[in-house]
Amino acid sequence: MLHRLLMNRPLAEELFTDRIEDLSRDHKLILSAMTFSPADWTLIGDLHTVMTPAELATRALSGTYPTMSLAWFVVRSLRLAWHGSVVDSKNVRLLKRGLLEQFDFYFNKNMSLEQKNMMKVSCFSFHYLIP
Repeated sequence: MLHRLLMNRPLAEELFTDRIEDLSRDHKLILSAMTFSPADWTLIGDLHTVMTPAELATRALSGTYPTMSLAWFVVRSLRLAWHGSVVDSKNVRLLKRGLLEQFDFYFNKNMSLEQKNMMKVSCFSFHYLIP
C-alpha cells in the first residue's frame, strides 16, 4: 500500500493542488489540511523502506508449502534487514530499532529453545538429506 502511494505521489499532489481555484475558502482549508507535507512524504518513504522486508517475509511464508527451514531463513533475514546501517536516516534507524526490539521479544525471548532448535535442524538437515 505504501509502495502504491509513493508511486502515485505526483497524482496525489496534483489532486490537492490543481483543484483549489474553484473552491470556497472553507473547502480550501479542509483540503489543505489533508495534504501531505514534505516531512510526511519522507516518513512514508521511511516506513516503506523499513516494512518492505516484512512484506517479502509474509509473501514467502504465505506460499503453497511453507516449511520450518523456510521459517528459519525468514527469521534470520528479517533480523539482518532490521539492523541499523550508517547510511540509514534517523527515522529509519529508530523504526528499525523498534521493530528489532519487538522481533527479539517475540522470537528470542518468547520462543522456546526447542522451537528454535527444530527450525535450525530442519533448515540445515534438509540440504544434506537430498541426494
